[in-house]
Amino acid sequence: MSGDIWITHQDRFPTSNTLYHVVLDFLIDHAPDPGTRSALEEIRDHNLGLIDTSEFDSPAREHILGLLAHQLVPHAHAHLPTDMHERDQAITELQKLADIAKSHL
Repeated sequence: MSGDIWITHQDRFPTSNTLYHVVLDFLIDHAPDPGTRSALEEIRDHNLGLIDTSEFDSPAREHILGLLAHQLVPHAHAHLPTDMHERDQAITELQKLADIAKSHL
């Protein structure tokens, strides 16, 4: 199984189930407000497999994009297990997502 993270409907980031959940858990942990956290938890709890940033109001979307652009990769470096299979490749993939998010800030 895999998941998608849509920065826009044109800029989509399809990824493995593992990285999708890394990103989703990161966003839940750093959500800007209870409503955003609840919406992200609903995505997780219903195993929807899609985070569409356009579904969030503008302030929450901007916060999510900032998290993805500036904090996701450092978080991954600090928190992904050092013995994780293909850890470096995972971080490289997350950097691609961060770059997409940066282009929309």
